[in-house]
Amino acid sequence: MRRLLPLVGLGGMLPPLQDSVDIRIVDLRVYPIKSCGGISLSSARMAPTGLEWDRVLAVVDRDGKTQTQRLHRKMATIRPDLDLSSGAITLKANGMESLRIPLRDMEANGCTRMRAFLGHGDPVPAWQYPQAATEWLTQLLAGSPGLTINGDERRYTRSNEVYHLVRLDETSNERRLVMHDVGGQNALPQDQVAFPDLFPFLLTARESLDEVNRRVPSMDVTMDRFRPNIVVAGLQTAFDEDKWAMLQLGEGSRAVTLRCLEQDP
Repeated sequence: MRRLLPLVGLGGMLPPLQDSVDIRIVDLRVYPIKSCGGISLSSARMAPTGLEWDRVLAVVDRDGKTQTQRLHRKMATIRPDLDLSSGAITLKANGMESLRIPLRDMEANGCTRMRAFLGHGDPVPAWQYPQAATEWLTQLLAGSPGLTINGDERRYTRSNEVYHLVRLDETSNERRLVMHDVGGQNALPQDQVAFPDLFPFLLTARESLDEVNRRVPSMDVTMDRFRPNIVVAGLQTAFDEDKWAMLQLGEGSRAVTLRCLEQDP
């Protein structure tokens, strides 16, 4: 898995690497709500924080701390359905009534401004959705176990659990800057993110997943375990993407160049 940032300020386009001419994008994915289900796309727009609609919403507790599957494994069962024509997103989960919430006109729809915290880096300026979203999430997640690194259930002792849904406030002058976070020492001042752990883009390769399944044949690991934004295919060797420092996607005026900030593959 490679974590990437857009490259800006280049005088011209970089020539493709000789061994990358057959590498192609085979999947684009966004995860509108941090740590919840993803959506596979045939195309995607770039936003200042990464792919448009990727991890721009999050679940937070009463203190504004973002929640993940490490804390609530049930978050993996939340399936978002984007309807951009009407500016809304519908949340679905087994055993729950669907919940439709707006993505525009936040204040007019009863949302209030707040700041969310990931436990590292800058806080995220956000809109908190009204009580209906809070009741839906609290009913689903309260008392649910998390996950250990081994995949076992992790039980937490919590009291007075309340969970809110929040959305990045793009109108705020505040930004969560990559350079203020872990591993961001080589970031540019304009590099920013919404609710990803660290970087705007996650990239991996189909050949790398095939190699994982070759090594662990009993598990049948699927790509959604890694939650990438960009999946490529055509690598000569599995995990070659770990060595990339820069790559260009697309051609001509629609080309986008990404750079990797990680120091170690």
